[in-house]
Amino acid sequence: MSQANLDDPTELELMAGYVLGDLSDAEAERLQSVLASDDRAADILHELEMTSAAVQLASMRPDAGPMPRDVADRIGAEGRRMVEQRAAEVQHSGGTVSVAAKGVSTREWVAWFCAAAAVLLAIALWQRDQGATQRDVRQARAALLRQSDSLLRVDWTPGKTPFDQPVSGDVVWDSESQTGFMRFENMPINDPSAEQYQLWIIDPQRDDEPIDGGVFDVTDSGEVIVEIDAKLNVIAPAAFAITIEKPGGVVVSSQERLPLLAAVN
Repeated sequence: MSQANLDDPTELELMAGYVLGDLSDAEAERLQSVLASDDRAADILHELEMTSAAVQLASMRPDAGPMPRDVADRIGAEGRRMVEQRAAEVQHSGGTVSVAAKGVSTREWVAWFCAAAAVLLAIALWQRDQGATQRDVRQARAALLRQSDSLLRVDWTPGKTPFDQPVSGDVVWDSESQTGFMRFENMPINDPSAEQYQLWIIDPQRDDEPIDGGVFDVTDSGEVIVEIDAKLNVIAPAAFAITIEKPGGVVVSSQERLPLLAAVN
C-alpha cells in the first residue's frame, strides 16, 4: 500500500476541513484517497475528530471567571511537555524532519495542535466545573435562606484596610446546622500563587482567638458566593472578618490586611 505524504500541508488541511465540515466534493474525494492509502492519516483524523468533539462539548457552558494563573501555568507546562515528548518520539523513530510552511513540519504542527487542544479542553473543563460549583453553592445558599429559622445575615462593611473600590455583599450563617455562605460583589480577583483570602469568625463564647473560616479565591469580578468552612464549632458569632494572607492561609492572622468586616449588631 502506498503512503500519503503527511508532510504535505494540503493533506492536513483536508483533515482540518473535514473536522470543520467545510470540504467541497472534490476535496472530500481527495481526503478519501488519502485515508485509503495510509493508516497513519486515518489515525490522525480520528485524533482530530475526538479532540474537536471533546473541546466543543466541554465549551458548551463557559460561564466561569478567568482561570487562576497558577492553573493556566501548569496546563501550559503540560502542553509544552507533550510537544517535546512528541518531537523526541519522531526523532527516535527516524520520522520525517522535513520543513513545511514557515519552517514547521506537519508532524510538528500536529503535535502543537494536540497540545493546544489539550489546553483548550482543560480550560473548558475547568470553566464548566467552576460554573457548576457556583450554581450548586447558589442553590444551597437559597435553600438555607428559605429553610433556616435561626439564620444570621450581616452585610460586609469596609475593614481597617479597605479595598480601593467598594465591595458589597453579605454573610449568612446558621449556628444550628453550622452552615453558612459569603456573598461578594466587585471583590478584587486574587492571584492564588501570591495571596489568598481567609475568613475569620469572631466568637467570644467559643474562644478569644478568631475561628478559621477557610481560605478561598475570587475568580470573577461579579457576584461570587463562597461556602464557609469553619474549622471549629461556632456558638454565637459576633463578627466575620476577611484578611489577605499568603497562599494556603495562616493559623493565626496578624490582621495587617483586613479589607472587609461584617459585625453582628
